[in-house]
Order: sequence, then structure tokens, then C-alpha cells
Amino acid sequence: MIRNYWKKLNYRNIIGILICLSICLLGFSSALAQSGKMVNVPHSKTAEKHLTNGNWDGTYDLTIGVNSVYHDRTDIRFLNILFLCDLSSSMDNFRQNHADAVLELITALEGNNQLDIAYSMIGFAGTRNNGLYADAILMSDWGELDTDQKMYDFSNQILNDYSDQIGGLTNYQAAFIKGNEQLNNIPDTRKNDAETIIIFMTDGEPNFHYDENGQSEYLSDYQARVYTAYHKALPEAAKLQADYFFGVFFGTDWPSLDNPPRTRLQILSDMLNAANVKIERTSYHAQNAEELLENLKNIAARLETVEPYWVTIEDTLHDFAEFAEADAHLTLQVFDENKNIVAESIPDDLETSVTFTDNGETITMKASRTDKHVEITFEPETYFLHHNYTFQLTMHVKPSAEAYTYYNQNHSFPHTGDGNTGVHSWEQGFYANEEAFIKFWYIDPETREEYNVTLDYLKPVLQIEIPAEPEEPFTFYTFDTWRPLPELPRTGFSALHPTLQSSQPKDLNYSSTGMTLQIPSLDVSTSIVTVPAYDGNYPVDWLGERAGLFEGSAKPGEGYSLLTGHNHLNTMEAGSFALLKFLTEGDRIIVLDEHGEMKIFAVYASEKISADNFSALENIAGRYENSLTLLTCEDERPEGGYASRRVISARPL
Repeated sequence: MIRNYWKKLNYRNIIGILICLSICLLGFSSALAQSGKMVNVPHSKTAEKHLTNGNWDGTYDLTIGVNSVYHDRTDIRFLNILFLCDLSSSMDNFRQNHADAVLELITALEGNNQLDIAYSMIGFAGTRNNGLYADAILMSDWGELDTDQKMYDFSNQILNDYSDQIGGLTNYQAAFIKGNEQLNNIPDTRKNDAETIIIFMTDGEPNFHYDENGQSEYLSDYQARVYTAYHKALPEAAKLQADYFFGVFFGTDWPSLDNPPRTRLQILSDMLNAANVKIERTSYHAQNAEELLENLKNIAARLETVEPYWVTIEDTLHDFAEFAEADAHLTLQVFDENKNIVAESIPDDLETSVTFTDNGETITMKASRTDKHVEITFEPETYFLHHNYTFQLTMHVKPSAEAYTYYNQNHSFPHTGDGNTGVHSWEQGFYANEEAFIKFWYIDPETREEYNVTLDYLKPVLQIEIPAEPEEPFTFYTFDTWRPLPELPRTGFSALHPTLQSSQPKDLNYSSTGMTLQIPSLDVSTSIVTVPAYDGNYPVDWLGERAGLFEGSAKPGEGYSLLTGHNHLNTMEAGSFALLKFLTEGDRIIVLDEHGEMKIFAVYASEKISADNFSALENIAGRYENSLTLLTCEDERPEGGYASRRVISARPL
């Protein structure tokens, strides 16, 4: 059995990112049949909060199901695939990898002679003053890619520079408006009997939106900016109609919204959940390109969904989960493609069944349970799930005593829920199931041979209510424990003319920390080195675009940390800290350590101080324990040097 768990793709190793779509197009997981061929049947598992009198009672409705998707085993399948591609400036360094991966994806799909596919591509970003409703553009209209040159030309559109047209930030709303227009423009010859697939790719949360007149708008406050862009995008996502909707998020996930509390990945999942999707919606967070390369062969197979028979579904609850009541009943339901109930069971002790008619044949779906185990079967066993029905079982569960014991001892959750698994998707909690899978047989459409397959279900998590912790009294923190020198570095290079720079002393070394600084709202990603105390000062002349951690300062998140960087370089080019003054309260700052672990900080102050006022720096940065301070020059003097410093202070989240 092959188990495809939700992988995360390293932001710096984005090559093959769209190969992640092989996972998306394969569905929630894949399995290797006896023939060695990868096949899929759409299947899902979710946990939703159980409400009593409108309030959550601490229990959950755990639903496990399978969708049958009817396709004649000898007919050609017609697909319309729409790419919605994030072209914001943070993607610039990865355009070639992005284009290469799209080409790989298309090449794999075009190698399947049972698929007839038309493709279209829309690019989106975000900017001001570029016209009305102008943050998304049509890069490629509907068309077939039946030659190598056409496939190459289609994918390489991603390499073009569209910044003068759609800017450099991120407007989800624009993508969905333009996407809906393009879905409505599918040629009449491809509208009938064709399935629609949307593939949405982004590396950031929405931060631009259209105002009531269609003009792009960017709010200065981080929370207001994301909140407004989020709520502007949701109703446009709800207008999208597709058979499949897949979202791929590249990069680092972190909290983006305080109210409602949402991470960047959860925001993407919300967009998918808002859309009108008939068969399957899946969001992915990609981290490891090498692992994704192994899944390239899965793409075509996902689109070659099969008609299963001799179907058995089994689910074993985790030790951290149990049935809410000892005699908790099971509920079986059968839905048609319009989500109307075809049949629904009447609970009967620990076993239940439901009977319905499919194409004149009487079918019985049965479910039985023991202490921790549930099994679903069909009679007759040779029944083909082929009528566009959804078959699902719902059970009433809750966290077990073991879960409460674990949390009381560790004050944390041990697991992270998979995406698209209900209320706690991508959140921490306790796994609901130890193992859940569907087993079935199918007939290969080419060889007419029979093969058996096992597919894993995703894992949702359950949570327990956590009492709020009392607020601690305010404490003022100082830098006295680490400051070895009383002076700040000399101010940096001119932005008006090149600066003649001396050679770096041989005994002066900037040692690597193995850490990376990321400022998403400014599209900054740079390595962090240590700036040593040298000759009575902190020499930063040879930092280049790197960020410098003052010697004696703690690593970010482990104490009071001070990072410096250039406003401009000696070549008059902008330095990595040139735009610090545009950071506002709530903006996120990310530090990745040498192991790839992420520390997240939120900006709480942006101040301008005189160039050599260390005490003012301490007063600003000392408001939170383990705070992070970014420092750069500002206000260049005509006679040379800078009159001020920009101090950005951020607290750990």
C-alpha cells in the first residue's frame, strides 16, 4: 500500500511545485494496484463539531465516505483545466521552477490517450492605480496543447514580466472574478459532458482587494488589510463552479488573521470550501520537492478514476478518540449528485443498514461497529459504485480520557490534522482515527483484467477545550545582559551615488548562523550572519544583502535579538532593509533556523530615532520578552551619512 500523506514543500526548493498537483489530481490519497498502475476513487473523512441546542458540547460528528464517479470504461473523458497562477513579486525567484513543473504536469496528462483536455491560464497579483478590475489577466485562452511546442509555450508564459500590468502583491478576489469570467467563456463545443478542474496556486495570503468602484486597494494596517481582502475574496470564490477545485500553497504557513483566527493555509482552504464543487476540493501545502517528484506519475491516474466493486471501508479510532456514548448509533446516508438524500438509515443498536435502488438493482449498504472499529460493506458484493452517488457514514465521537491525560501532562497537542478534514483542518489536535482505508476491486479499461486496491483516508483531529490562561503582569526587558558595546554601527552607504568601498579585513569574518530572515509583506528573504565586535564597533560595510545579528545578541526567539541590514548598498542598489519603514503593526517577520524550524514575530512598533541613540532603541525593544529588533539607516544627509535609524520591533507569537 502506498500512503500519500500531506507533504509540505520547502519555499526555497519550489522546483516541481506543480507536481504537487499530481497529488491534487489524484485525490486524497493513492494506492498501487496489483498491476502497478495508480488509480483513485474520490474519498473523504471529516470531523465537525457536534452542536447541542446550538452550542458545541465537546463532541464531534466524524464522517467517512466515498464518491462514485461514473465514466464509461471505454469512452474518452473531456476535461477543461483552468490554472489561476500567483504572479506576485515574491514568486519571481521561482518562475522557472514554476514553469518547468507546469510543463511536467501537462506532459503527463497529454500522455493519456483517454483524456481530451482544453487548458486556460490566468495570472493575478495586486497593485494600485492600474485601472479598474485590473489585478488579473488572461494569459492563455481555452485551447488544446497537442504538440510539444504548444505545451512549452503555454507553461513558459509564467516567465513573462507582468508587473507593469498587475503589480507585485496578491489579490485573491481578482483571481476569482477573472476565473469565473473564463469559466463562463468555455467554448460551447466543450461545455457538454466535460469536467471542469480549477488549479489555484499561491505563495501568500490575500493583501489586495477591489473597492466598490473596482479600484485596487491596499490598507496600511496588516490585520485590516488581510481581513478585508479575505472577506472580499470569499463571495467571489463562492461563484466558482467546478467538478474539482485544487489549491496549492507554496512556502511557510503562519497565522495571518486574528479574527477569525486563520493561518495562510486555512485561508486558502476557506476559499476552496466556499466554491461550488461537485466532486472534490483539496488544498495542499508543499514542502519537499524530492518527495513530490515521486508523485508525478500519479497525475494521469487521478483523472483515470475507476468504477469500484467489492467495496469495504474500515475505520479504527485512535487511542485518543472514542465513541461519545457506549451505544452510539451509526448513521448511513446516500446522496445523489445534487446532494439530495437518496436513502438514510434508521439506527439499530450497533449495526445499521440502508437499502436503495440503482439502475433497477436493489442495493444494501451495511455498517457495524465494535469497541473501536467500524466496517462498511455493500450487498451484493459485485455492486459497481457507478451512479454519481456519495455514500457516507457518520459516527458520534469525542476525545478519550487518554487525550485529556496527555494534554494535562504536556500542555500541547501531539498531532496536526490533514487538510480538508473538517473544522480543524491543518490545526493541532488528537488524531480521530488510528487507521482508515477503503478496499475495492476494479477492471482495467485497457487490459480488462481485475485488480484490487487499498486507499488510505486522511486524518482529522479532535480538540479539547483549553481554559484561558491569566494575563501576566507587565515586565520591562532590557539589553543589559548582552550589549557588549555602547555604540551602534556607523551609518551606511548613499542611495544617491556609488560609494568607494575598502577591502574587508582578513581577520574580520561574518560567520553564518544557518538562519534565514523572511519579511513576507516586503518580499524579503535573506540569510543571517553574525556581525562581530571589531575595533570598537560593529562593522557592517561588507554585509551586502545579508542581515547581521550583533555579536552577543541572542538568537531570535531565545532572548533579546538585534538584526541590522543595509538601506542601500555601495552600488546604490536597494538593500534588504530598504523598505522597513513601510512595515506596520501586525506585519509578520519569520526566522527559519538551521533546522528549518520557524519562529514567527509580529511587528508592534516602527520608530525613527536619531542615528546614535542606543537608549531609545532599548526603550522601544524592551516592551516584550524575547523581542526581535530590525535596524537600518534612514534620512540621508546631503553631506553624507544618515541622520536617523529605523527601528522595527516585533514580539514572538
